[in-house]
Order: sequence, then C-alpha cells, then structure tokens
Amino acid sequence: MADTSAQVTPFEASGGTRLIERLAAIVGARHVVTGETDLSAQTANVLHGVKGLPLCLVYPADVGEVSAVVRACADAGMPMVPMGGNTGLAGGTRPWPAGQCVMIGLKRMNRILDVSSEGGTMTVQAGCILADVQAEALRHDRLFPLSLGAEGSCQIGGNIATNAGGVNALRYGVMRDLVFGLEVVLPDGSVLDLNRSLRKDNAGYDLKHLFIGSGGTLGIITAAVLRLFPKPRAHMTAMTALRDADAAIEMLGRLSSRFGESLTSLELIDALTIQLVGRHLPSIAMPYATEGDWHLLIELSGRDETELAAGLEELLGGAFEDGLITDASIATSIAQSRNIWALRHATAEVAKHLGPRFANDASVPVGAQPAFLAEVRRRVAAWPEAMLTVYGHVGDGNLHLLVGFPGRSADDPAIPELRRAVEAAVTATIVAFNGSVTAEHGIGFNYLQKLIDSRNAAEIAVMQQLRRSIDPRNLMNPGKVVPT
Repeated sequence: MADTSAQVTPFEASGGTRLIERLAAIVGARHVVTGETDLSAQTANVLHGVKGLPLCLVYPADVGEVSAVVRACADAGMPMVPMGGNTGLAGGTRPWPAGQCVMIGLKRMNRILDVSSEGGTMTVQAGCILADVQAEALRHDRLFPLSLGAEGSCQIGGNIATNAGGVNALRYGVMRDLVFGLEVVLPDGSVLDLNRSLRKDNAGYDLKHLFIGSGGTLGIITAAVLRLFPKPRAHMTAMTALRDADAAIEMLGRLSSRFGESLTSLELIDALTIQLVGRHLPSIAMPYATEGDWHLLIELSGRDETELAAGLEELLGGAFEDGLITDASIATSIAQSRNIWALRHATAEVAKHLGPRFANDASVPVGAQPAFLAEVRRRVAAWPEAMLTVYGHVGDGNLHLLVGFPGRSADDPAIPELRRAVEAAVTATIVAFNGSVTAEHGIGFNYLQKLIDSRNAAEIAVMQQLRRSIDPRNLMNPGKVVPT
C-alpha cells in the first residue's frame, strides 16, 4: 500500500490549540472532546486496536455548524474524519493521521424532519439511528427496509456513506436504492443541497451518487431524503437443510419464480457456523435436528399470510421430493421466527471463538457462488490449521468469509504474514470469479490493498481524479477508500 503520511503536514501544538478554541466557539466548549480518556471512550469502536487518537472530537448540532467546523479545519489545513455510529467494519473512521486530525461526530444531528406517507419519503438528519428511522416509518404505516446487525446504534449518514446492504437487499436493494436526496458539506465548508424528494430527476449528473458509498472522502452527509415502502402485513420465516451449495441457487430460482418480490431475504449459513452457535450460544435452538453442510434461511413478506404459508409449504415439499433439501422448519410464531433470525445474527458473535480471524466481504455473480465457495475452500485448505466459516446473502451474491486460526493467539508473530497470505488467496479467488472484494462493508482504511489488488489501474485512476477534483488538498478522511 502506498504511504500517504507524507501528504499531511504535522500540525504544531500551538496551531492545534487555536483550532480547538475556534471549534469550541462554533459548537460550544462542551461539544469539543479533547481529553485522552474521553477520546478513547468515545472513539472506542473505531480504533480496533489501533494506537492513536484525534486532536479532538467535535459534535456539531446542525448543517450550519458542520459547515463552519469544516471551514475552520480547512483554513488550518487540518484533516477531518467524519464519524457516525462507529459500527463500520473497514476502518473508515480510523483517526488518521493520529493526533493530527479532527473527528466530526454527527450524533447531535438526530432529528426526523419530515415524513410523507403519500409520497413515500422521510427526510432525516444524518445522525439518526437506523432503528429509530425504522420505528418512525412503522408509526406512519410504512417500511424503511434497510436492516442489519448494528441497526440499534449505526447512523443513517454512515449507512449512506458506506452504501450499506443488509439482509433485505434482495428485495429492496442497498442503501443507494433507498436515497432520493442528500445534503452534503464539501471539503471547503460549502453546502451542497441535493435534498429533493423526487422519484424522477434527469437534470444533469445525479450528484448524490458520488457521495453514497464514498466513505466520507468527498464530503460529510448531513441530511437525506429516504425512500419508504408499504408496510407488509404478513411474514413467513423458514429454515432448510440443503443437499449442497448448488441447491441454494436452485432454491433461489424456485422461490423467485413463485413469490417474486415477496421473497425478502435468503441467507446461506455453513455447518461450522451452526456448530459454533450451538456450542457457544445454546439458548438459540436449531429448528431441526438434521445436520447438513449448508443451511438456508428464507424470509417472505406480503399482504396475505395464508397465501404465503400455503405457497411455502408446497414449494418446500416439492424441494424435499426433488432432493434439494433434506429438512425444513417453518416458523409458526413470532418467537420461532426470532429464534431463526437470532441464529443468523449470532454468526458474528461466535466468530470470536475462531481465534485470530480475517474477514472477507465478497460479492460474486449469483450463479457462480457454489463454484466460488468450492474454490475458496480448496485454497484455504492449504493451511491445515485454518477454519473457514461462511454466511451471507446468497440471494444477491454477497458472502462473508471468515478464516480463523483457533490454535493461535492474537499476538502470535506469525499472524500478520498468515493474514497477508490468506487474504491474498481469497482476493485472487474473488478476482478469478469477476467479483468484488467488498459487497457492503466498504474499503475504508483496512482494505485499500484489496482494492489495488482487485481493480485495474484505469479504474483506480478515475477514482483518484474524482477525489482530487473535489478535495484537492486531501483533507477529507485521508488515507481511506481511494489510494493516494
């Protein structure tokens, strides 16, 4: 990875003091965090073991204060790191350069500004918690469909900046598909107002898409117009034991043909993950006793529960007769449905029992998933002590691959080299299948090398040119998303 440290001039202590004073004058002294203990506590989730803290952490209250804060930092030549709920998995909010950046948190900007049930939109500030947005939509008999494990603490601005995916992307798309408008503060402090509640707008470039998925490198998202959907009246959840990975693709075809847009989620989980959940989280019950190499979680939503239930029973019966599945369980209560989903969401929790582990957020063409998984298993088998677990959104080709070394400790000196070798093998497999090294987690700081290894030079050059055109001084979240 290219060294980006030479692109930021060290900030003298006196200059830092003057900047902090200016920031305090903008947002109020109590909304500027400077003490080491407080900084450590309030940035704990973004550090992931990385040593170093920002110069300070600032919490503006509205877009005007964000604009003024950014302008003050730009005047001082101070790098800025936007911060949402600190739930990202790619190091996108790492405080870099340590001691020489200002982190800008959006948690005070948490107001829902408008809901239009008729227009199917909700206008929110970027600091709104995802779960609160979901709940507000339901109060208006509408659905905001983005759903992921961190929804109780992640913020909408971060969801947009990382183009979050989640478990409902099969039916509703990723965050990019759920945004009608944006308000963004650019690296010089100017405000770009793209916050229009329009379903159709063909006037020039659609600028909002530059910022969705940009990881805070082109500006700070301060507000958004979100897309709402009719609230489903019925839900059906089921889990099946599959004959093999190929059966998952066959099941996807059958479910899509039968249920169309009522097929909301389709989640693949491997046997090792199921075993880890049973061993370490015994309160989560497996819905059937049959063991299998692969298991499939099915979620349907629509307006008629009786119709969904009858159709699902018939489809699963046919799949069993045809040998695609070896067992199945349909949830008959909310508690049973929650238990099945708890099993799926526990995958991240039990991963810690794999010892030092390396996560990969792969995206490959949907039909290629079985062959891709077979090749990944073959390559990882080159390390006999490695354990590979797989789970993910098989309906849209997004698979989470965790490779762990349970026999080693985190401070084992061999771990860095192991990580490089394993991730190089996985990345090479993704590239061979014409996939992407990140489907929903983003590049952030941690996966810059993966981007370099997986995309052609022309593509990266265009990304760099775009970034330079908007942030020529490399002040907005430097060292992230695009190699400099």
